[in-house]
Amino acid sequence: MQIRRMVNTVLFLLLVIEVTSGECNYKLSSDNRMPGLRSTDTLSKPYTDNPSRNPALRLRAGAETNGNSRENLLVGFAVLIHLFIAIPLAYSLNIWTDEAFTFDTTGKNLGYALSQSIHFEIQAPLYFLVLNLWQHINQSLFFARLFSVICVALTIVFISILAKQLFRNIRPSWIAFWLAVHPFTLWAATEIRLYAFAMLLASLLILLFFQGFRTDAQPQGYRLAYLVVAVAALYTHYYLGSILVANAFVLIVNRRWRSLGQYVLYMALAGVCFVPMMSFVVAQGRSTTTADSHPLRLLTAFSRVIWQIKEFILPVASTDPQWLRRWIFRAAYFAVGIMVFRNGRRLLSRTNSGIYALVLVVSFFFVLALRSVPEGFLIERHMVSLFLPVVLLTSCLINSAGRIWRPVALSILIFFSAWSSYENFKSVAKEGDWQRVSLFLQMNEHPDETILVFHAGAALPLSHYYHGVNRLVALIYKKGR
Repeated sequence: MQIRRMVNTVLFLLLVIEVTSGECNYKLSSDNRMPGLRSTDTLSKPYTDNPSRNPALRLRAGAETNGNSRENLLVGFAVLIHLFIAIPLAYSLNIWTDEAFTFDTTGKNLGYALSQSIHFEIQAPLYFLVLNLWQHINQSLFFARLFSVICVALTIVFISILAKQLFRNIRPSWIAFWLAVHPFTLWAATEIRLYAFAMLLASLLILLFFQGFRTDAQPQGYRLAYLVVAVAALYTHYYLGSILVANAFVLIVNRRWRSLGQYVLYMALAGVCFVPMMSFVVAQGRSTTTADSHPLRLLTAFSRVIWQIKEFILPVASTDPQWLRRWIFRAAYFAVGIMVFRNGRRLLSRTNSGIYALVLVVSFFFVLALRSVPEGFLIERHMVSLFLPVVLLTSCLINSAGRIWRPVALSILIFFSAWSSYENFKSVAKEGDWQRVSLFLQMNEHPDETILVFHAGAALPLSHYYHGVNRLVALIYKKGR
């Protein structure tokens, strides 16, 4: 109850700050447009447009500078809240089967990490190689998770920077607070898996794309940085390639033909860099086709992706009433319909259209993937590349809402995310709860009692905590027995 009161108090204070502080100052003026869109020829402007000669403009520039400083502090505060929650969880939570596999894959030399990541994990190798180097500093479980915590914290910062450039009616700190308490970001931050690193690369792909390809005159450095991140993304998580394809469609929708040609050239270079992995990708794909399960039907795959989008927008814990989320979404559909009727042209601006294209293409990619791979090989956490596009889509729609409704909608998102995170982590245990299981075994065991582990994959995480006198034996079941 105390946690619930604290959450309600924080949301109320945020709402009061938003309503009483007036209209958001982060409009796409010449001071806030992205590089390549702003005008640099200040001397050619008339007296009324030159801040150095116009006292009124100097006062406005000073006010915007103070607003930017305050907003940066709020974003930093949101990151601190995320760290305040994630770091204790990263220290306290037990590891589960997948994390134990990661810890084993990265616990030796680089060659072992490379081989295991490709042939055992059936993953792209970059994350495992980076984590292997990271563990040269410290080999504890907490320190391995700390890498994920840092990745998610940086993601919040980069998405806040992007939100400041794209949305003039939403304070970036609102989105930062939403991401800080979102159960998916907290889950990724406490996992010794590639998802936090993939989320960081996804944020960089979207940010650098808008800074490097949105106009023909964008700085070349952003495009080179985008190329490097694109190659790193392909070597980290194959599904991040969906963002690379979606960004091309964003340029098509916005009719940036010259930028599209340059983008295709850069992506061709990224493809050349990825050629050494192609044979391994083909082999990994063949290894999944040996499973007995079959791909999902088209309608089921479509429903699965839609459900995941809803879960990203308004996460609901298993103990929460599902009917409440259904009615909130129905109200949101109604509100979007009203916005389309009243402000249809504004909803179809170039920025909004680009975000729509980004979400649609990435979603369509996952529908095709669910139709192509056996059921169970593509699950919710693998859709990490869809998470940030959905965040931008939600922010885009709220940005077009009325002044009073914007903080209300954002407060609902923050509340549901915070409550769902509390419900997910209140037991302070992950799947298996192997730390408490091992404690129970050590308190009740006797010498010469073999401990049978009925799930073979559970033996590895259990062995990290069990230090008793008996032997752990993993039982391996063969098909048909």
